[in-house]
Formats: sequence, structure tokens, C-alpha cells
Amino acid sequence: MDTASLLIALLRASNVPARYAFGTVDIPAEKVMNWVGGVDVPEAAQQLLGQGGVPNTAIIRAGKVDTIRIEHTWAEAWVDYHPGRAAKHNVGDSWIPLDASFKQYAFTEGEDIASQVPFDAENLINDLTASGTVNEADGFVQGLDQSLIETTLTAYQQQVEDYINNQNPEMTLGELLGTQKVIQQEFRQLAASLPYQLIARTHNFSELPNIVRHKFRYTLGTEYYGREDRRLITVEKSLPEVAGKKLALAFKPATDEDAELLASYLPEPDPETGEIDPSHIPQSLPGYMIGLTAEFLEEGETLFEAPAGNMGSELIESMQLYAPGFGWSTPAINHPVAGEYRAVGLYLQGANPEDAVKLRARMEATQAKLESEDDAQLASLTKHELVGDMLYATIYSYFALNDLQDQIQA
Repeated sequence: MDTASLLIALLRASNVPARYAFGTVDIPAEKVMNWVGGVDVPEAAQQLLGQGGVPNTAIIRAGKVDTIRIEHTWAEAWVDYHPGRAAKHNVGDSWIPLDASFKQYAFTEGEDIASQVPFDAENLINDLTASGTVNEADGFVQGLDQSLIETTLTAYQQQVEDYINNQNPEMTLGELLGTQKVIQQEFRQLAASLPYQLIARTHNFSELPNIVRHKFRYTLGTEYYGREDRRLITVEKSLPEVAGKKLALAFKPATDEDAELLASYLPEPDPETGEIDPSHIPQSLPGYMIGLTAEFLEEGETLFEAPAGNMGSELIESMQLYAPGFGWSTPAINHPVAGEYRAVGLYLQGANPEDAVKLRARMEATQAKLESEDDAQLASLTKHELVGDMLYATIYSYFALNDLQDQIQA
């Protein structure tokens, strides 16, 4: 559906009407095995499809898996098909199926390092075992010389480098590990059918149905959200709607009287310097006297708000992700306190560098306001600029670090 969505967006941007098609198709087993990454047996291809949430069934002929039947989504475009078969598009006359997701790959074998430079794992285990105490009866290990691992792996790395240098010091990474490249096909004219057998087309739709959209749900309540009447705020959006967005839970005084009571606890500026002595800022407030309103915000704009009780009250929030075919994830449960600020970051297919650029620009703008002597500039600062961006930067840094570690490990 992701690939169909991209193709449909590109077609519509080119003024070609397009829609989704969903149904059941039969694809030769060897093509499915190639498609999912070049596995050796049909059962492995089926397992990978299943892990991706794609329903599939093996069709057996002559005692072996001949075809794999899957539920699938593709695109259809309203093109000028007669008589030139869409070689030149003027005015559409036919819905023609297009499937950019179905691909075949050309694989090249890499060097078989494991057999050419075998790693003696058994010897390493024996050396480790001998260096410490292994008590199988009580189930504990202690005193192992962990430096043996580093020494052994360093020596093995050198063996691999020596092997590569002896074979071909100019060897590329693709030559070493093997490659997988899409077999590109360019058509001057469009075929009238899909590149596999269509069993049944069950649905056409111009937009993705809600049930097949990946979604995010945020719930704030005064007790576990299973009690509908205790929910304060519920936000449910598709992931593309919130991707890269700064989300937050914040609070504001519930009434003007609450705001005035809060303000009364702020110290007065020095009459000569006009500055506030930070030591005079109160370390506590009578929270039981101050009513608050909870706000769920996106990019600093309030999406939903609800009465949250008095300052200091404990609330319950849950966050869930929805994946088609798998349903809602087990919720992450937290206990925010009324009055605090909580930033929410979603990690969706990696940390986007463009988000980092936007975040840096916002923080630099905030820095400029803080360093200015313009009272109007300082007065215009919001908690979302001062607190929200700082917290969101911490979240983004965490995601980016995870990405970096994953890349190093890969």
C-alpha cells in the first residue's frame, strides 16, 4: 500500500486520475522467493510475507508449492489507452492496472568469508570457560576474562583483512558481500493486465480506508482509560498526519482567577534594575487551590483540551500504535502530574534529518530572543519554545543515536 500510495500521488501530480485496487493474486513461487529477497524455499517466502502482515496461501501442484496466493494492493490509472496503449496521454478512456511494488531482483554472490576464513568459536568458548568459573548445577558463570573476546575478534578481523588483501585489495563492498539490484523495466506502452494472475479484485477506493492506515492514539484520563467516562482527552491520527510533528501535553490555568492566583506568587521586579531575583521565586505553590486545563498540542497549536483538576493531581496517559493486520500495540502507560510539560516524539522509520534542521532553526530563534534586549521579543516567548523544543531535542537526539548505533551494528 505504501508503494501504491506513492505511485498514485505521482500520477495525480501529473494530472492522471488514479485509485487503489485491492484483491487476490497468484504469483509463481519462484518469483515470490526472488521478490522477498532471494530465499531458497517457498516456505521461507511465505513466512516473510506473514511477518509483514500479508495474508498468503501456498498452491500445491505435483506435490510441490507451485504458486503463492496473496492479498495485494496495486494502483489503477485512468489513461489514454486506445489506440496507443498510453504511449501518449491526452484524455483518459480506461482504468489500467499498475503495480510498482512487484519487483524482481538480480543477485550477485559475494565472497564466502565464513568458509574461506573460518572462525573458531568453539576454541573461544573453551578459553573463556577455562578463564573463570562455570557452575552448571547452580546456573551461574563468574570471573570470565572478557578481554579474550576482544583479543580473539581483533585477531579474526586481521585474518579477514589479510584474506581480502590477498584476493583483491581493490574489492568493493558489493563484491565482498554480494549485491541485490532491482531489474528495471521501461515500457513505451502499458500492458492491459498485471504481471501475474488476477484471481479477484474485491475493492477499488480513492483513499486508503481507515482500517489499513497506520495510526497513533493518545489518551489522557484520571484513571485507566478502560473507563470511558474517566477519559479527558483522546487523540487518534494517522501516522503521516503526525510524522515529524512536535506533540506535547501541557497545562494552563483553568480560569482567570486561577491565573491571577498563580501570578500573585511571582516576585515583583526590583524597582531599580527591573530584574527578578531568582532566589525569590517560590519553591512550592498551593496546588489544591489552582485549577488547571490540560492541552494536547501539535506544533504549539492546541488540538484538544479538557479540565484536569487541581495542580499536582496525578493523571494517566497511554500511547499506542496501530498496524494493519496486527491491531493496536500494548499501550505505554505513564503518570503525568497536572502542571508539568511533557513532550511526545514518534520514531517512524528513522530520525528525519529535515526535522533536525527545523528544530535547530527554532532553537536558534529562541536563543536570539533570549539574548535580545527587546522586551517585546522576550514577552513573546512561549513555554513551547523554551521547554518544549528543549525536551523535543532530547527525544530527537535519542532517536538519532539509536539510528547511528543500528547502522554501526549493521
